[in-house]
Amino acid sequence: MGLIALSLVVLTGYLGQISLASMAFAGAGGFVLSRATMSWGVPFPLSILVSAGVATLVGVAVGLPALRIRGAQLAVVTLAGAVALQQLVFANPALTPFEGNLIDGPALFGWDLTVRRGTDLTTSAFAATVLVIVGVLVAVVTRLLAGATGRSFLAIRSNERAAASAGIDVARTKLAGFALSAFLAGVGGCLIGYSRSQLSVESFNVIVGLSVLCMAYVGGITRISGALIAGLIAPLGVLYTLLSTTLGLGRYYTLIAACALVLTAVLNPSGIAGSVMDLLRRPARPEAAA
Repeated sequence: MGLIALSLVVLTGYLGQISLASMAFAGAGGFVLSRATMSWGVPFPLSILVSAGVATLVGVAVGLPALRIRGAQLAVVTLAGAVALQQLVFANPALTPFEGNLIDGPALFGWDLTVRRGTDLTTSAFAATVLVIVGVLVAVVTRLLAGATGRSFLAIRSNERAAASAGIDVARTKLAGFALSAFLAGVGGCLIGYSRSQLSVESFNVIVGLSVLCMAYVGGITRISGALIAGLIAPLGVLYTLLSTTLGLGRYYTLIAACALVLTAVLNPSGIAGSVMDLLRRPARPEAAA
């Protein structure tokens, strides 16, 4: 979920493009992963790269309208694309069996990383794998956004015409942003698929995508650290698990996410990550005179 939130940080926080199709990109990666592992025999981790590559192509296709429109119009178009993908592909009985899209567990150099073995859950090895993958991708994205790519994204977010006059290829940069965002979301969808061993249409519905977007804003949509915070409080994250399994309040998660978004927009537009950074940068109060 942190990677899916990171895809929103890249696309919305840095590039300024509002997209509501993040879970559609994740779903594309997850559903291709099912075919790659069960039908094509693609081994881990190549299966993730292939699946995320297909999600990247979907992201570029969805991002083509961004070359002409932006803002609320782009949000509506990406939402329509997400709904179309959900209904025509994910919910299509010809493509999604009744028992769901099964996924063969990952293994690397003879080391079994499968989460489910029958009725037993063995999460330690898979959790370590997820941490490594997330850590590597966060480091790569941090390096990209700290360089010329990040500066180009921010220039386009600020003013597209000014960016074009400065020599930035706006169209190519936008498509690159959508491609990077979709790749990150696709990897996240693959990891969700491996953790569940099967996927259905409900795994990546539009409402879940809206919840992730809400939590990305709450965590801090303009900061990479905000994506990591969003991963903890997004659906399937620590907060959701606490509400669902410990407190029995999982049905109220969407309401809690909406209230948190409203409070963040009104009281703390920079999100949790922004507030923490502001607190750390605040100079220490001088000691009172004796």
